[in-house]
Amino acid sequence: MSKKGSVDVKKGMVVTGIEQDGKKVKGTVYKVDRTKKFVRIEAKNGNRYKIKFSDIETVGGSKKSKDEPTSKKKGKKDKKGKKSKKTSRRNKDEEEEDEESEESEEDDEESEEEEDEESEDEEEEDEESEEDDEEEEEKKGKKGKKGKKDKAEKKGKAGKKGAFGGYGVNFKGRKETLEQVFGKKPVPPAQMTKIIWDFVKKHKLGGKKK
Repeated sequence: MSKKGSVDVKKGMVVTGIEQDGKKVKGTVYKVDRTKKFVRIEAKNGNRYKIKFSDIETVGGSKKSKDEPTSKKKGKKDKKGKKSKKTSRRNKDEEEEDEESEESEEDDEESEEEEDEESEDEEEEDEESEEDDEEEEEKKGKKGKKGKKDKAEKKGKAGKKGAFGGYGVNFKGRKETLEQVFGKKPVPPAQMTKIIWDFVKKHKLGGKKK
């Protein structure tokens, strides 16, 4: 047995010490790093730990002399165990990949179905909007025809009544000359209209036709 903190450690030795989490562990050394001053051990249950040289409590002898056959067998078993673990991991990874691919395919199918439903809904909405537009156009056409008829009727009534609601001016029997009506001085056009209406009102020449 070597003392605590001894660096005289080799692969295959049984080591007891304190690992990083403060737990006391025991196992066989499978790696020695003398530059960083630590060893890696493997316990009987298969767990692996890292122990610094300063945290090593006891170092047992190597089991190579008596236990070489068993160590070789263990090595073979360990290799087989590692292979089986690797294959099992690969199988698990493949199963997970298959599940993910199946889920992705299902998601794709669902998304395609949703897209088809949305496209169908959009087509139905377009058809409904087209029908609504046609109905509105028909209503507008009917309203336009009615409006034209109303306008024509109003025009007909207005034609019967005459312009300006049937109001007219009659100069029959008047003997005044233009000079007498507008005067001898030049008159602007706007003033002429006012003079005419004053003349009509004065002599009561305007009124509704009977």
